[in-house]
Amino acid sequence: MDHHRGSFGGRTFPLWLDSEGSRPNVLPGLLEALASRFAIAITGVDVFAYIAALTAHPEYVERFHDDLLTPGLRIPLTASHELFAQGAQVAHAEIDNLTLLTRDAARYRTYFPEVELISP
Repeated sequence: MDHHRGSFGGRTFPLWLDSEGSRPNVLPGLLEALASRFAIAITGVDVFAYIAALTAHPEYVERFHDDLLTPGLRIPLTASHELFAQGAQVAHAEIDNLTLLTRDAARYRTYFPEVELISP
């Protein structure tokens, strides 16, 4: 499938730069910078999952409403390993149709009502 529309700038960005799925479509050096900052390995899929979680959050649209009127994708990156991991984790669960174990079910259900949760 072609991800380019040919007009109006398109609204889809491919996850991979190649057909083998080996070159993630992220800014050069971003994965290394995040891995260095968080002291864990970060993949292109992790970045995609973080973006999916962030942009699905109602506060993202509310907080960045004016910025979103200008075409182009702008994604704020958190400096917090915990927030990045939490966003990526919930989006991975949603994308892969997995069950998520959490102590904070209310917060997850607010933003991701379709994710199956196990909570004490």
